[in-house]
Amino acid sequence: MRQKRRGSRPPLTRALILKWINRRKTGGLPAADSGPVVGQPGEDWRAINACLRLGLRGLPGGSSIARLLGEAGLKPYRRDVPLTIEEIVNWLEGDHQETGKWPTRKSGTVRAAPGETWEMLDWYLRAGRRGLPGGMTLAGLVRFHQNNLLRAHRILPVRDGQRIITTPVQLTAVLVTRGPLQQPDLLWSLRERQRKFQERVREHEQRWRRKRRSRTRATLRRDQ
Repeated sequence: MRQKRRGSRPPLTRALILKWINRRKTGGLPAADSGPVVGQPGEDWRAINACLRLGLRGLPGGSSIARLLGEAGLKPYRRDVPLTIEEIVNWLEGDHQETGKWPTRKSGTVRAAPGETWEMLDWYLRAGRRGLPGGMTLAGLVRFHQNNLLRAHRILPVRDGQRIITTPVQLTAVLVTRGPLQQPDLLWSLRERQRKFQERVREHEQRWRRKRRSRTRATLRRDQ
Protein backbone atom coordinates (compact mmCIF):
# COMPACT_ATOMS: atom_id res chain seq x y z
CA MET A 1 0.00 0.00 0.00
CA ARG A 2 1.29 3.49 -0.91
CA GLN A 3 2.35 5.43 2.15
CA LYS A 4 1.15 8.95 2.79
CA ARG A 5 3.90 11.47 2.17
CA ARG A 6 5.31 12.86 5.40
CA GLY A 7 4.27 16.45 6.03
CA SER A 8 1.42 16.46 3.50
CA ARG A 9 -1.81 18.12 4.56
CA PRO A 10 -5.31 16.67 4.03
CA PRO A 11 -7.29 18.16 1.14
CA LEU A 12 -9.57 21.14 1.63
CA THR A 13 -12.95 21.97 0.14
CA ARG A 14 -14.93 25.18 0.14
CA ALA A 15 -17.73 23.44 2.08
CA LEU A 16 -15.28 22.34 4.78
CA ILE A 17 -13.82 25.84 5.14
CA LEU A 18 -17.32 27.35 5.40
CA LYS A 19 -18.14 24.74 8.04
CA TRP A 20 -15.13 25.88 10.08
CA ILE A 21 -16.20 29.51 9.60
CA ASN A 22 -19.73 28.82 10.86
CA ARG A 23 -18.35 27.03 13.92
CA ARG A 24 -16.31 30.04 15.05
CA LYS A 25 -17.18 31.08 18.60
CA THR A 26 -15.50 34.49 18.49
CA GLY A 27 -18.55 36.22 17.08
CA GLY A 28 -16.77 37.51 14.00
CA LEU A 29 -15.85 36.31 10.55
CA PRO A 30 -12.25 35.26 9.86
CA ALA A 31 -9.72 37.09 7.73
CA ALA A 32 -6.29 36.09 6.45
CA ASP A 33 -4.67 37.34 9.67
CA SER A 34 -7.11 35.73 12.13
CA GLY A 35 -4.57 33.17 13.35
CA PRO A 36 -5.23 29.48 14.10
CA VAL A 37 -8.53 27.84 13.21
CA VAL A 38 -10.29 27.09 16.49
CA GLY A 39 -10.87 23.37 16.95
CA GLN A 40 -8.63 22.39 14.02
CA PRO A 41 -5.07 21.75 15.24
CA GLY A 42 -2.44 22.66 12.67
CA GLU A 43 -4.80 24.79 10.58
CA ASP A 44 -4.25 28.51 10.16
CA TRP A 45 -6.41 31.08 8.36
CA ARG A 46 -3.39 32.64 6.61
CA ALA A 47 -2.43 29.23 5.20
CA ILE A 48 -6.03 28.54 4.19
CA ASN A 49 -6.19 31.91 2.43
CA ALA A 50 -3.00 31.01 0.53
CA CYS A 51 -4.49 27.64 -0.46
CA LEU A 52 -7.63 29.37 -1.77
CA ARG A 53 -5.54 31.85 -3.71
CA LEU A 54 -2.90 29.49 -5.13
CA GLY A 55 -4.99 26.36 -5.60
CA LEU A 56 -3.30 24.14 -3.02
CA ARG A 57 -4.63 21.09 -1.14
CA GLY A 58 -7.22 20.29 -3.78
CA LEU A 59 -8.73 23.78 -4.11
CA PRO A 60 -9.16 25.33 -7.58
CA GLY A 61 -7.32 28.59 -6.79
CA GLY A 62 -8.02 32.20 -7.66
CA SER A 63 -10.05 32.79 -4.52
CA SER A 64 -9.55 34.03 -0.96
CA ILE A 65 -11.29 33.99 2.40
CA ALA A 66 -12.86 37.36 1.63
CA ARG A 67 -14.13 36.13 -1.72
CA LEU A 68 -15.44 32.89 -0.21
CA LEU A 69 -17.33 34.88 2.43
CA GLY A 70 -18.78 37.13 -0.26
CA GLU A 71 -19.89 34.24 -2.47
CA ALA A 72 -21.52 32.58 0.56
CA GLY A 73 -23.43 35.77 1.33
CA LEU A 74 -21.74 36.19 4.71
CA LYS A 75 -19.88 39.42 3.99
CA PRO A 76 -19.72 41.91 1.09
CA TYR A 77 -16.77 41.18 -1.17
CA ARG A 78 -14.90 44.18 -2.54
CA ARG A 79 -13.62 42.43 -5.66
CA ASP A 80 -15.20 44.95 -8.03
CA VAL A 81 -14.30 48.07 -6.06
CA PRO A 82 -11.39 49.67 -7.97
CA LEU A 83 -8.21 50.69 -6.20
CA THR A 84 -5.66 53.38 -7.04
CA ILE A 85 -1.96 53.63 -6.30
CA GLU A 86 -2.55 56.95 -4.56
CA GLU A 87 -5.09 55.31 -2.24
CA ILE A 88 -2.70 52.47 -1.35
CA VAL A 89 0.22 54.86 -0.75
CA ASN A 90 -1.98 56.92 1.58
CA TRP A 91 -2.73 53.71 3.50
CA LEU A 92 1.00 52.94 3.61
CA GLU A 93 1.75 56.34 5.11
CA GLY A 94 -1.10 55.99 7.61
CA ASP A 95 0.26 52.67 8.89
CA HIS A 96 3.76 54.10 9.02
CA GLN A 97 2.63 57.11 11.05
CA GLU A 98 0.83 54.88 13.58
CA THR A 99 3.43 52.13 13.96
CA GLY A 100 6.70 53.74 12.90
CA LYS A 101 7.21 50.90 10.41
CA TRP A 102 6.32 50.47 6.76
CA PRO A 103 3.82 47.61 6.32
CA THR A 104 4.71 44.37 4.56
CA ARG A 105 2.51 41.70 3.02
CA LYS A 106 2.46 40.00 6.44
CA SER A 107 1.24 43.07 8.33
CA GLY A 108 -2.37 41.92 8.41
CA THR A 109 -5.33 44.26 8.10
CA VAL A 110 -4.94 47.76 6.66
CA ARG A 111 -5.64 50.19 9.50
CA ALA A 112 -7.27 52.81 7.28
CA ALA A 113 -9.30 50.20 5.37
CA PRO A 114 -10.36 47.31 7.68
CA GLY A 115 -11.86 45.39 4.77
CA GLU A 116 -8.45 45.13 3.08
CA THR A 117 -5.31 43.18 3.98
CA TRP A 118 -1.73 43.93 2.95
CA GLU A 119 -1.35 40.38 1.67
CA MET A 120 -4.22 40.79 -0.79
CA LEU A 121 -3.02 44.26 -1.82
CA ASP A 122 0.36 42.73 -2.64
CA TRP A 123 -1.40 40.21 -4.86
CA TYR A 124 -3.52 42.90 -6.57
CA LEU A 125 -0.33 44.90 -7.29
CA ARG A 126 1.36 41.84 -8.76
CA ALA A 127 -1.57 40.64 -10.87
CA GLY A 128 -3.00 44.02 -11.87
CA ARG A 129 -6.40 43.40 -10.27
CA ARG A 130 -9.03 45.95 -9.25
CA GLY A 131 -7.80 48.57 -11.71
CA LEU A 132 -4.13 48.53 -10.67
CA PRO A 133 -1.40 48.53 -13.35
CA GLY A 134 0.21 45.23 -12.21
CA GLY A 135 3.80 44.06 -12.29
CA MET A 136 4.69 45.51 -8.88
CA THR A 137 4.91 44.17 -5.34
CA LEU A 138 3.96 45.88 -2.10
CA ALA A 139 7.63 45.90 -1.06
CA GLY A 140 8.57 47.47 -4.40
CA LEU A 141 5.94 50.18 -4.00
CA VAL A 142 7.22 50.96 -0.49
CA ARG A 143 10.82 51.29 -1.73
CA PHE A 144 9.77 53.47 -4.67
CA HIS A 145 7.77 55.77 -2.40
CA GLN A 146 10.64 56.00 0.10
CA ASN A 147 12.93 57.15 -2.73
CA ASN A 148 10.38 59.78 -3.74
CA LEU A 149 10.17 61.01 -0.16
CA LEU A 150 13.93 61.62 -0.19
CA ARG A 151 13.88 63.72 -3.36
CA ALA A 152 10.40 65.29 -3.18
CA HIS A 153 11.62 68.50 -1.52
CA ARG A 154 13.92 69.10 -4.51
CA ILE A 155 11.36 68.66 -7.30
CA LEU A 156 7.91 69.49 -5.91
CA PRO A 157 5.65 71.14 -6.83
CA VAL A 158 5.70 70.02 -10.47
CA ARG A 159 3.16 70.39 -13.28
CA ASP A 160 1.56 67.34 -14.89
CA GLY A 161 -0.50 68.80 -17.71
CA GLN A 162 -3.21 70.90 -16.04
CA ARG A 163 -2.57 69.35 -12.64
CA ILE A 164 -0.03 70.55 -10.09
CA ILE A 165 1.56 67.69 -8.12
CA THR A 166 2.31 68.94 -4.63
CA THR A 167 2.80 65.83 -2.45
CA PRO A 168 5.09 62.77 -2.57
CA VAL A 169 2.00 60.54 -2.55
CA GLN A 170 0.72 62.14 -5.76
CA LEU A 171 4.19 61.92 -7.33
CA THR A 172 4.50 58.21 -6.53
CA ALA A 173 1.02 57.54 -7.88
CA VAL A 174 1.50 59.30 -11.21
CA LEU A 175 4.94 57.76 -11.84
CA VAL A 176 3.80 54.22 -10.98
CA THR A 177 0.44 54.37 -12.74
CA ARG A 178 1.47 55.87 -16.06
CA GLY A 179 5.26 55.91 -16.05
CA PRO A 180 7.39 59.04 -16.51
CA LEU A 181 8.42 58.09 -20.05
CA GLN A 182 4.77 58.35 -21.08
CA GLN A 183 4.61 61.88 -19.65
CA PRO A 184 6.95 64.08 -21.74
CA ASP A 185 5.91 67.29 -19.94
CA LEU A 186 6.20 65.74 -16.50
CA LEU A 187 9.52 64.09 -17.33
CA TRP A 188 10.89 67.39 -18.62
CA SER A 189 9.70 69.18 -15.48
CA LEU A 190 11.33 66.62 -13.21
CA ARG A 191 14.62 66.83 -15.10
CA GLU A 192 14.48 70.63 -15.09
CA ARG A 193 13.91 70.71 -11.32
CA GLN A 194 16.76 68.27 -10.79
CA ARG A 195 19.07 70.33 -13.04
CA LYS A 196 18.28 73.56 -11.16
CA PHE A 197 18.87 71.85 -7.83
CA GLN A 198 22.26 70.55 -9.00
CA GLU A 199 23.16 74.04 -10.27
CA ARG A 200 22.35 75.55 -6.86
CA VAL A 201 24.52 72.92 -5.19
CA ARG A 202 27.44 73.69 -7.54
CA GLU A 203 27.03 77.45 -6.98
CA HIS A 204 27.04 76.94 -3.23
CA GLU A 205 30.19 74.82 -3.45
CA GLN A 206 31.91 77.45 -5.64
CA ARG A 207 31.04 80.28 -3.22
CA TRP A 208 32.35 78.19 -0.35
CA ARG A 209 35.66 77.54 -2.22
CA ARG A 210 36.06 81.25 -3.07
CA LYS A 211 35.51 82.24 0.55
CA ARG A 212 38.00 79.61 1.68
CA ARG A 213 40.64 80.85 -0.79
CA SER A 214 40.03 84.45 0.33
CA ARG A 215 40.50 83.50 3.96
CA THR A 216 43.68 81.61 3.09
CA ARG A 217 45.18 84.61 1.19
CA ALA A 218 44.23 86.96 4.02
CA THR A 219 45.92 84.69 6.54
CA LEU A 220 49.08 84.54 4.40
CA ARG A 221 49.24 88.36 4.12
CA ARG A 222 48.93 88.74 7.87
CA ASP A 223 51.70 86.22 8.45
CA GLN A 224 54.02 88.14 6.10
